[in-house]
Amino acid sequence: MYEQYSVIISSLILGTAVGFILASVVTAQFFLFLEFPFRLSFPYSLLFTMYGMATLTTFFAVYRPVAATNKMRIASIVKGFAS
Repeated sequence: MYEQYSVIISSLILGTAVGFILASVVTAQFFLFLEFPFRLSFPYSLLFTMYGMATLTTFFAVYRPVAATNKMRIASIVKGFAS
């Protein structure tokens, strides 16, 4: 279960960093072309909403299979029987 959370958190951090850098560069180029002062407004509410949705989705996607597997006997898991 921790593996999935580490994958989701690392992708959230990397995606946010790349997106923020890309948005900054594009916005700076646009404002430079129009000769306006640079101003970047970051949608924090959208960021936190997406972080929360990703965390909840990961929890619900992982919890049921892990809970079902934890109730099974080790021998049946190794043999490949799902009863």
